Amino acid sequence: MRTIAVIGKNFGDEGKGFTCSRLASSLKNALIIKHNGGGQAGHTVEDPKGKWRFVHHQIGAGAEYHVPTLFADSFMPDLFQLGKEVKEFTELFGFRPILYSEKNVRVTTVE
Repeated sequence: MRTIAVIGKNFGDEGKGFTCSRLASSLKNALIIKHNGGGQAGHTVEDPKGKWRFVHHQIGAGAEYHVPTLFADSFMPDLFQLGKEVKEFTELFGFRPILYSEKNVRVTTVE
């Protein structure tokens, strides 16, 4: 099994979302693992042909290619915002994203 890690060190805007999306579009049996932060993140990804644009906050960039997202126990999803993001994603792409979570993940529930 091959592992590819996409890591930023410049506090954002390094192209992590774009990179993950492009990798997801071409890899088989991929899995996006969210391991740090929470709903405050934002990874804007645009279709190369300009057909769509989506800001991934908690759903992994690459989910638009049916790649599942796993919330590691070090990630803190915001359940209120996640519901809104899933709705927007589903309306844009026509399918619900595949989301998994480790059993001991902590969640944010304050709106």
